[in-house]
Amino acid sequence: MKTENDIKEILEFELSQNQKFDNWHGISKANLSNRLVDPYEVNVFGEDKVDPPTKMWLVLKERENESEGYLIAYEQAAKEWYLVEILDDGTYFCDTAGDSSLFEALSNM
Repeated sequence: MKTENDIKEILEFELSQNQKFDNWHGISKANLSNRLVDPYEVNVFGEDKVDPPTKMWLVLKERENESEGYLIAYEQAAKEWYLVEILDDGTYFCDTAGDSSLFEALSNM
Protein backbone atom coordinates (compact mmCIF):
# COMPACT_ATOMS: atom_id res chain seq x y z
CA MET A 1 0.00 0.00 0.00
CA LYS A 2 1.44 3.33 -1.05
CA THR A 3 1.57 6.35 1.23
CA GLU A 4 1.03 10.03 0.52
CA ASN A 5 4.81 10.47 0.21
CA ASP A 6 4.97 7.63 -2.35
CA ILE A 7 2.29 9.34 -4.43
CA LYS A 8 4.13 12.66 -4.16
CA GLU A 9 7.23 10.96 -5.57
CA ILE A 10 5.23 9.50 -8.46
CA LEU A 11 3.72 12.93 -9.12
CA GLU A 12 7.14 14.62 -9.00
CA PHE A 13 8.46 12.09 -11.50
CA GLU A 14 5.52 12.74 -13.83
CA LEU A 15 6.06 16.50 -13.62
CA SER A 16 9.78 16.08 -14.31
CA GLN A 17 8.91 14.49 -17.68
CA ASN A 18 7.76 17.95 -18.81
CA GLN A 19 5.55 16.54 -21.56
CA LYS A 20 3.38 18.72 -23.78
CA PHE A 21 -0.36 18.72 -23.22
CA ASP A 22 -3.46 20.48 -24.48
CA ASN A 23 -6.13 21.29 -21.94
CA TRP A 24 -9.56 22.72 -22.73
CA HIS A 25 -10.17 23.71 -19.09
CA GLY A 26 -7.54 26.41 -18.76
CA ILE A 27 -4.79 24.38 -17.17
CA SER A 28 -1.36 25.17 -18.61
CA LYS A 29 2.26 24.59 -17.63
CA ALA A 30 2.25 28.12 -16.19
CA ASN A 31 -0.58 27.43 -13.71
CA LEU A 32 -0.33 23.65 -13.27
CA SER A 33 1.38 23.90 -9.88
CA ASN A 34 -1.54 26.02 -8.59
CA ARG A 35 -3.94 23.15 -9.35
CA LEU A 36 -1.98 20.44 -7.52
CA VAL A 37 -3.07 19.32 -4.07
CA ASP A 38 -1.41 17.22 -1.40
CA PRO A 39 -2.47 13.71 -2.41
CA TYR A 40 -5.34 12.22 -0.48
CA GLU A 41 -7.09 8.90 -0.94
CA VAL A 42 -10.78 8.58 -1.80
CA ASN A 43 -13.15 5.83 -2.90
CA VAL A 44 -14.10 6.26 -6.56
CA PHE A 45 -17.12 4.59 -8.12
CA GLY A 46 -17.52 3.65 -11.76
CA GLU A 47 -20.60 3.54 -13.94
CA ASP A 48 -23.89 2.99 -12.10
CA LYS A 49 -22.02 2.42 -8.83
CA VAL A 50 -22.45 -1.32 -9.44
CA ASP A 51 -18.89 -2.38 -8.70
CA PRO A 52 -17.21 -1.74 -5.37
CA PRO A 53 -15.32 1.56 -5.29
CA THR A 54 -11.65 1.77 -6.18
CA LYS A 55 -9.23 3.60 -3.91
CA MET A 56 -7.51 6.41 -5.81
CA TRP A 57 -5.22 9.25 -4.85
CA LEU A 58 -6.47 12.72 -5.83
CA VAL A 59 -3.61 14.97 -6.91
CA LEU A 60 -5.15 17.85 -8.91
CA LYS A 61 -8.27 20.03 -8.84
CA GLU A 62 -9.52 21.93 -11.86
CA ARG A 63 -11.17 24.52 -9.60
CA GLU A 64 -10.76 25.70 -6.03
CA ASN A 65 -14.02 24.03 -5.01
CA GLU A 66 -13.42 20.37 -5.78
CA SER A 67 -17.12 19.71 -6.37
CA GLU A 68 -16.92 21.98 -9.43
CA GLY A 69 -15.01 20.71 -12.42
CA TYR A 70 -12.75 17.71 -12.72
CA LEU A 71 -10.19 16.14 -10.46
CA ILE A 72 -7.28 13.97 -11.51
CA ALA A 73 -6.54 10.88 -9.50
CA TYR A 74 -3.85 8.21 -9.57
CA GLU A 75 -4.79 4.56 -9.18
CA GLN A 76 -1.80 2.68 -7.84
CA ALA A 77 -2.66 -0.92 -8.85
CA ALA A 78 -3.15 -0.02 -12.54
CA LYS A 79 -0.55 2.78 -12.40
CA GLU A 80 -2.96 5.01 -14.34
CA TRP A 81 -4.35 8.53 -14.10
CA TYR A 82 -8.11 9.15 -14.16
CA LEU A 83 -10.53 12.06 -14.48
CA VAL A 84 -12.88 12.07 -11.52
CA GLU A 85 -15.81 14.25 -10.56
CA ILE A 86 -17.92 14.63 -7.46
CA LEU A 87 -21.60 13.86 -7.89
CA ASP A 88 -24.40 15.75 -6.16
CA ASP A 89 -24.55 13.06 -3.46
CA GLY A 90 -20.87 13.66 -2.62
CA THR A 91 -19.52 10.44 -4.11
CA TYR A 92 -16.47 10.43 -6.36
CA PHE A 93 -17.22 9.13 -9.84
CA CYS A 94 -15.02 8.10 -12.76
CA ASP A 95 -16.35 7.17 -16.18
CA THR A 96 -13.13 7.43 -18.18
CA ALA A 97 -10.47 4.98 -19.22
CA GLY A 98 -7.16 5.43 -17.45
CA ASP A 99 -4.24 7.30 -18.97
CA SER A 100 -0.63 6.22 -18.72
CA SER A 101 0.61 9.68 -17.69
CA LEU A 102 -0.56 12.78 -15.88
CA PHE A 103 -0.10 14.79 -19.06
CA GLU A 104 -2.34 12.44 -21.05
CA ALA A 105 -5.02 12.85 -18.40
CA LEU A 106 -4.68 16.63 -18.62
CA SER A 107 -5.05 16.45 -22.41
CA ASN A 108 -8.14 14.23 -22.07
CA MET A 109 -9.81 16.49 -19.53
